[in-house]
Amino acid sequence: MSLDAPTEFFDSSDHPLAEMYRNRVEQNRDLVILITDSSNDRGTGKTTEALRLAHGMDRTEEGLTTEKVALNPHPLIESYTQQPRGSGLVLDESEVGLDKYKAGSGVNRAIRELVSTGRVEEKYLILNAPADHLVDKDLKTLVDVWILVERRGFANVYRMDWNPHQSHELTHKMGTVEWDPIPKDSDVYDVYQYLTEKKEARLRGDDGDDYVKRSKVKDMVDSAKKEATQETRNELIQKMKAKGLSNPEVGDIVDLSPSRVSQIVNSGD
Repeated sequence: MSLDAPTEFFDSSDHPLAEMYRNRVEQNRDLVILITDSSNDRGTGKTTEALRLAHGMDRTEEGLTTEKVALNPHPLIESYTQQPRGSGLVLDESEVGLDKYKAGSGVNRAIRELVSTGRVEEKYLILNAPADHLVDKDLKTLVDVWILVERRGFANVYRMDWNPHQSHELTHKMGTVEWDPIPKDSDVYDVYQYLTEKKEARLRGDDGDDYVKRSKVKDMVDSAKKEATQETRNELIQKMKAKGLSNPEVGDIVDLSPSRVSQIVNSGD
């Protein structure tokens, strides 16, 4: 299967996914696809399929480029707003920034707002995660298509709806898709290599897109602990002063000089 196959698929196939894509193009609307693995496995070709789909749907002159793929949400948000209409975009390993345990985070809110209000942008967005349960449920309600990988190079395709009465998603089978590796002499393979290098850099703890080096994590944690300890101490000082204790008495309790106690009380810290 040549690299032109995804483009041919979306241009002329009678597969329901291809028909949905063509309808979205006619309606000047976007399309959001979630790719996960049925066994929560890695190495089953999800990144390959995400890139092939993005390549096939991209209608821009430059096609799929490294500027249209990301491992973190913030660069994706920038790409979503800055790349031309008709672009195919990929957020690979999206559970890193979109998992359900971060559902209240600013990143998750930004992605949800982007997907829910960006319909006029005419972008074709693919979110790639090991398992669908690792993706924020609120975001899943905005996904149009769910591709569930059953084995390497083969997946079931579902159209996603939402049941507002029972508060859960509804899935409608749209058939299956199969894919081959990306040819090494193609521009899309260069994008694949770019993502691979980004992932390897992340594993090494190097800087990446909006990524924090491991060497900085301990300093961040220690600083947070110190700030939390000082905040608790200062609150205790304020309470003791409110009960009528003098600065020397408070200082003896918290092991600070009376002048430092006075500074904390007067500053309101």
